[in-house]
Amino acid sequence: MASEAEELRREFDITRQELDEMAEEIALAESRMAEFARHDLQVGHLREVLDRTRHRHAELDARERRLRAKFQAVLAGAPGSTH
Repeated sequence: MASEAEELRREFDITRQELDEMAEEIALAESRMAEFARHDLQVGHLREVLDRTRHRHAELDARERRLRAKFQAVLAGAPGSTH
């Protein structure tokens, strides 16, 4: 009976140790997942900023082309003009 109790105690101790190790692995995995989630949020925010910046760049590029065309028209329409 004593050896059976000792065997059960050893199995219990081994199981408890494995459970503790698994708990540590789970905590590490959860921490990493939280880190990745924060990273995803940052990436999402940067994508939004990049999209807005690209949109604004396209607007400014179109504006520059219109102004350039108007300027060329003014120069072509007024030879010798100083403005």
